[in-house]
Amino acid sequence: MNTISASAGRLFVAPTMLVIVAAVVLTGCAAFSGDGASPDRIARAPTQSDVVEVVAIYDPFPWLFNPDDDTDKVLGIRIRSLFLISAKTKKGVFGDGTLRMTLYGVQHPPGSRPVRERLHEWEFDKVQAVNSRVAKKTWMGYGYMFDLAWPEEMDLAGREIALGIDYIRADGKLVRERPKYFQVMAGR
Repeated sequence: MNTISASAGRLFVAPTMLVIVAAVVLTGCAAFSGDGASPDRIARAPTQSDVVEVVAIYDPFPWLFNPDDDTDKVLGIRIRSLFLISAKTKKGVFGDGTLRMTLYGVQHPPGSRPVRERLHEWEFDKVQAVNSRVAKKTWMGYGYMFDLAWPEEMDLAGREIALGIDYIRADGKLVRERPKYFQVMAGR
């Protein structure tokens, strides 16, 4: 499988990421403009095959909880915005491949580099990802939002985790975003 490195579109994405993060932090989603298309129209939107970069944006507090449970146990993580960047338009598109998100537990052995252990994986082909499409087109293009719940028996309170995102294009090429690291909040 050929891999497209995360730096393929870095000249475009690096300064853009700074602007995106500032816009989200300072103004929330109001910084984005969009057409607010109907869910049916978004579901029928065409897909693209020329994805060269994956950009994921997380809230400062990305955790999922059960609202009926007062233990504050974290049940998963939300990817607020996930953009598949097109080589042609340099904007987010809906892809025709498969998204794979991998959750890792991170250990720090004494005198050694951190070690990641695969804990869980989610996979969404182009049909399964339709329900995660965001209806509003932003200045970054079209994107997705994912609420990734891990198995109920998995208690990650207080642990360091990493989330890696791979996009497998329809032609088999792999586009990978570097894993993002998080410290899961401890419950009560």
